[in-house]
Amino acid sequence: MRGAIFDADGTLFDSMAMWDNLAAQYLKKQGIQPAINLKETLATQSLDEGLSYLIETYQLNQSRHQLATELHQMMEAFYQHDVQLKPGVKDLLSDLKEQGVAMCIATASDRSLIEQALNRCGIQSYFSAIVTEEMVGASKQSSLIYREALTYLKTTKQDTWVFEDALHAIKTATADGFKVIGVFDASEARQTEVKQLATKYITSFEAWEVRQDKELFSH
Repeated sequence: MRGAIFDADGTLFDSMAMWDNLAAQYLKKQGIQPAINLKETLATQSLDEGLSYLIETYQLNQSRHQLATELHQMMEAFYQHDVQLKPGVKDLLSDLKEQGVAMCIATASDRSLIEQALNRCGIQSYFSAIVTEEMVGASKQSSLIYREALTYLKTTKQDTWVFEDALHAIKTATADGFKVIGVFDASEARQTEVKQLATKYITSFEAWEVRQDKELFSH
């Protein structure tokens, strides 16, 4: 391993529960009781579709732009004041840095949110770049984001590992020839598939002796 590409939410940060429940929390702040299956309903929709669904279903007075802004402000407050690293992340990053591994982030989230999370948790210095889906103009259904990350790391697919928690992203990276470390997160229900597809599967960074992992550092 000479390079490492990290997903942010669900991999570095224990933040997926906030994303999964954001709409429900917003509605409750408005004094509205959300449907029990709201999370599952929104999971099948694009951002614009989800905003329209919330406005129409719950008879909100906001425009889609206003609603998106208010939801973004909630996430900003979370990343500035509450977001936590997954256990063992800081030690892992320190170990990789000592091994001379170049690191960057590839994320679906807004760059500003991830910058706030990195600063809050004190790990911004480990990463040479933050590559976002917005920057490359494609979601993680495409490998463009990982290929763009290589240009910052100055490494190749053969010596770069991708750290991801979401099955769709793991599928994309492995199909494009990257070695992938599947990271357990409770928000991803398909853990059996993650474990089968990933090159390596990690249930906890705390229990992983990365320096001793010959699969990563043997030549």
